[in-house]
This record gives sequence, C-alpha cells and structure tokens, in this order.
Amino acid sequence: MDPSAINTLTEINLNHTELLCLMKKNATRLLDAGVTTACDLGSKGMTAIQVRDGIKEGEVTGPRLQCANAPLTVPKGHAHAMGGVCGGGADLIKVMATGGFNSVGLQTRQENWRLD
Repeated sequence: MDPSAINTLTEINLNHTELLCLMKKNATRLLDAGVTTACDLGSKGMTAIQVRDGIKEGEVTGPRLQCANAPLTVPKGHAHAMGGVCGGGADLIKVMATGGFNSVGLQTRQENWRLD
C-alpha cells in the first residue's frame, strides 16, 4: 500500500474537547514510555498549551512539554490560514519557510522568506 494514501491527520476531524482528551491521554502514554520532554509544533488551537499547563499544574500526567503556537509564515504561505499570533504562552516559534501542499502558487520546497 502506498503510504501517501494513509490519513495520518485524523485529529483534524476531532472537536476541541475530543482532541484535548486525546492529547492528555497521549501525554500520559509518552511519560509511561519513558519520554521526559516532548515538543508540539502545531496542534489545533491552544490544545497543546492547555495540556502543557495542565501538566505543570499537576492536573495532567505527562512529560515536560514545549509548545509552539500559530507558526510564522509568508502571506498566503503554508499554514497562513491558521492566523493568530505567535505567543499566547508559546515556548518556541515554528517558522514555515517553504510552501506547503495547499499553498497556491508556491512550491513545497521553495524558500519563501527573503533575508531583507
């Protein structure tokens, strides 16, 4: 079977409550597997930050979690529709430096940022 035909982004179909519940469960599974630090670079909405904060407050069992929020991207670039601002409790910033599969007029491996 061609791996490109497999839907690996099934979480996009979950509502906020379902996604948050799944992420909390997965955080516990990570810790149970021995993972002490994990990084989330683009969960829907603020769910990863909510899980991270729950871990810090002792309400969720999980590893240390470093989270990005909405990524930096060029106008009409990969993930531009996510909108929002970088911040909102983010530990790091994800930069979308190339076009994505759904970026109209941009190539997936074409750099879209200029040094100036």
